[in-house]
Amino acid sequence: MKKLKKIEWLIIITGIIMALTFATPVLAATSAEVTITATGYVCGSPGGFTITYISDYEVQLDWIKGVDADNTMIRAAFGHSPITIDEGYEVYNGPLETCIDNSVSLASSESVYYTAWSQSASGVWSLEYVEEDTGHLMSISFLFIGWLALAIFFTWFSSKRPEILIRLAAGLVWLGLGFWILLGGIDNIQIGDSWIQILIWVFFLMAAVPFLFQMNTEVRNERDGQVWTEWGGKPKESMPSGYEKYKKRLYRRTRR
Repeated sequence: MKKLKKIEWLIIITGIIMALTFATPVLAATSAEVTITATGYVCGSPGGFTITYISDYEVQLDWIKGVDADNTMIRAAFGHSPITIDEGYEVYNGPLETCIDNSVSLASSESVYYTAWSQSASGVWSLEYVEEDTGHLMSISFLFIGWLALAIFFTWFSSKRPEILIRLAAGLVWLGLGFWILLGGIDNIQIGDSWIQILIWVFFLMAAVPFLFQMNTEVRNERDGQVWTEWGGKPKESMPSGYEKYKKRLYRRTRR
């Protein structure tokens, strides 16, 4: 076989390289689709979200509309916060910054949780949201009536039973009512209202009534010759000890 010259080898190698470079690719029968989703800024979430007590069955919601937002949606649920725009029940959806929810019951064991979303002009909802609940509000009607009924019962009972412990309990319940309103920090009760201040003074004055009952009892006992109120039966007299017997005999002998 005739040996190839160097120039011929060079031409063959160059042709192979060009064939590989400009080869036509073979495509598969199917292709995979790749979807890239990018989420950017929509609008700001509502701010200053607050709940104000109106009654045991009605609260007022106030907020500041989010930046670049056209509408605000408020949704509520019992016992947990709504985390999607279709969870719970709708309280409000519109351009305002206040609304009233009359579907609550502060006497219920479960708090009502509210969530607020912003909606842009293009109708897209913001990913961020704010939450608030009625846990800091208290049912005045039920709790106040319960405390008041307890105080009245103890006061009436202390007038029938002349025991100092019962009268002490009655006075402490009245004091508890007064300090609960004065220092409880309850959003429903405004200490600056005149009728609230009068009510506190009435409770403090009523706290003295059971002690006046006890004072009257002690005065009657003193009049009847009984200086102190007796509790239970009279104590049993203990038998004198041997030392006391010896002491008495010795005393009688020295007196002779």
